[in-house]
Amino acid sequence: MVDFFDENGDVFIKLHKPSGDNVLYWETWSIDAKTAVTHWGKLGNNGDQKEVKAGNNKDLRASINNRINKLIAEGYQDIPYENYHLMILTFEMESIGEAEDLERKEDLRNMITAILGWTGNGNCDEAEVREDKTILYADVLKPDFALQSLKAAFKEEELTGEFFVTIMKDDKILKENKKVVLK
Repeated sequence: MVDFFDENGDVFIKLHKPSGDNVLYWETWSIDAKTAVTHWGKLGNNGDQKEVKAGNNKDLRASINNRINKLIAEGYQDIPYENYHLMILTFEMESIGEAEDLERKEDLRNMITAILGWTGNGNCDEAEVREDKTILYADVLKPDFALQSLKAAFKEEELTGEFFVTIMKDDKILKENKKVVLK
């Protein structure tokens, strides 16, 4: 049995499995030495989560490692980032380089990371403010699912306006500056 915990006794792994027209995801991460969270569902959906507790780290490791090894035997796999698409989201701003622009960038990055993470579809680790634009860079498995999830969450947050989406795979541009209007 493979041990997926690091030298500090922590675990973080995200697995995916094709299932017909869908992709299933399952992930887990450590909360502390005796607690982890598992989160699973269909790609693009929030899915379900469960807290896993154990009396000690050794028992937690055994439980989580056992589950991961079973999922891998069922066809789940850790998908390398080479298989992800780069989704670039560009938001235009009225001001240039103000403190609130940096706050807005971080708010957007955090929101996008949460949306993509909770739908099993990727993350947004990088963002920048350039001239009169906020640009966010997200790694996503399924760009169409990601855009649907983002638009739904933006609507729920009552964000309005527009942004532009560019999607790349490797160095190839698949979609460039597609305008998305939020109402």
